[in-house]
Amino acid sequence: MNRKTFLCLLTTTLLLVSIVVSNMMSLGYAQIWVPAAPHSRLTSLEFWMDNQTGFMTVTIMFPCLGWKIEDWGTLSVNGSDFSADAEIWYWTGPSGQMIWYAVHDYNLGQLAEGVYSFTFKSFGYIVRSMFFEVGFPADINDDGRVEMRDIGTAARAFGTNNPHPDWNPDADIYRDGTVDMIDIGFTAKHYGEMVP
Repeated sequence: MNRKTFLCLLTTTLLLVSIVVSNMMSLGYAQIWVPAAPHSRLTSLEFWMDNQTGFMTVTIMFPCLGWKIEDWGTLSVNGSDFSADAEIWYWTGPSGQMIWYAVHDYNLGQLAEGVYSFTFKSFGYIVRSMFFEVGFPADINDDGRVEMRDIGTAARAFGTNNPHPDWNPDADIYRDGTVDMIDIGFTAKHYGEMVP
């Protein structure tokens, strides 16, 4: 392609872009950054451990260049529930079409054996959440396998919390301060399994 043809194509392209943008502006389309949340199907959570420290990796796939993450948010902890509230923005104007990924690791700190949850949010909107296990909490008596003794131990502690005399912190699988049916059900679900 010679220089004259190239300049003609470039001028035509710029003119068309100018017309489209002008029409968008006249129709009331604002070209601004707005708070947004990526689709949950484009967001993945992965839990992993390194030297007794837990980490959660959040990976977001963005379908275009019109997204930005201004702040990944501070990790919040409430018992065994972790959450992070990010500030993710979307550009309402034209943007380049290119798939790109953003990845961030949250340090969850030293985690005792048990079941935990992690929720990733953007401006308070839940994008994705998951439960994850540390160790093998269903083996309450630590004998290497989940059997009726583990289920019985959880059942004896049913409905208790600290300082009740029957309170057993090992039976409180979800670390919510009370041994309830969720803890017993979790133990029963793993019946017959051996510690990996």
